[in-house]
Amino acid sequence: MPRHGENIFKRKDGRWEGRYISSYNENGKAIYKSVYSKTYSDIRRKLEVAKNNNSILQKSNMVNTFGDLLYYWLEFNSPKNKQTTQDKYEFLIEKHIAPALGMVKLSKISSAMINKFIDSKIKSLSNSYVRTMAIIMKSALELGIKERFIFMPNLDVHLPKQTKQELQVLSNTEQNLLEQYILNNLDFTTLGIYISLYAGLRIGEVCALRWSDIDFENRVIKVRSTVIRVKSANGKSYDEIGPAKTDASIRDIPIYNKLFIPLLKMKKTSNSPFVISEKMGFVNKRTYEYRYHKVLKNAGVRDINYHAIRHSFATRCVECGVDIKSLSEFMGHSNVSVTLNTYVHSSIELKKMQIEKLNNLIA
Repeated sequence: MPRHGENIFKRKDGRWEGRYISSYNENGKAIYKSVYSKTYSDIRRKLEVAKNNNSILQKSNMVNTFGDLLYYWLEFNSPKNKQTTQDKYEFLIEKHIAPALGMVKLSKISSAMINKFIDSKIKSLSNSYVRTMAIIMKSALELGIKERFIFMPNLDVHLPKQTKQELQVLSNTEQNLLEQYILNNLDFTTLGIYISLYAGLRIGEVCALRWSDIDFENRVIKVRSTVIRVKSANGKSYDEIGPAKTDASIRDIPIYNKLFIPLLKMKKTSNSPFVISEKMGFVNKRTYEYRYHKVLKNAGVRDINYHAIRHSFATRCVECGVDIKSLSEFMGHSNVSVTLNTYVHSSIELKKMQIEKLNNLIA
């Protein structure tokens, strides 16, 4: 007998067989195909892959317009994309690309048409925003060429240049002001800011941080998850706790002495499993960011985004001579070059310090 709710059987020869509908004949009767395996767990995996591939193949017969291709590309890449990435790509397609180019027949689409669209968007949107749209369109066209939906031998999509924005970093004076305010007004909101200031956590990581992630005995913060924004089936977005941003984001950060005492103090008063929450559930990112800006105002510090706290942690580490390999691991970067390019030459004060070393050597 098949497993309940599944078309999976155990054969007389001991193998498992999984059956799925591959198509229908002219009379509407289902045509089945089968996959086989020695174990139940593996046949479930094989059956899921076969169904997915068959679904994509059926949809490929309906790819006629550029919009069709964009949504085909979106589904084709969904298994390897995080849900947040998938939602971001879908939003860009629905909001910007499809309204302008979605109805264009694949036989009519051209590099010139794509580049004209990119040029029109760059006038009102940021380079990085438009660059992502350009990457989506280029990747979709490459897939279309590979799948033979379109013949386009001279594909040439112009990607807008990446502009390196100057990092927002707290000055030493601002950091001292903020730190004094936090220590004089210690609560679960200010504690989270202090954690980012002395451990470099992202806002989503702070919101998802549980007391069980903090090893007080060994003085280590274990970053294992983050709060992410996802879209529900009805199109509404909401926050939920998901896995760390990347594999490199899973990390252990030593607890600085100045951070240890506030953490220990607030742990004793907490009734929540989450570090910055007063309730059983986590604090969502928008709520926490709102509270963060109120803290800046009360502390007399200029209004800067939350990520600047993380940047300030990294910059202070570089200024204090923390080796780049360790800093890269603290920050959860995928490789050391990201840390080098982002932080090593981020401030004029740091550049002056390096020049002084040269002066001392010559003297």
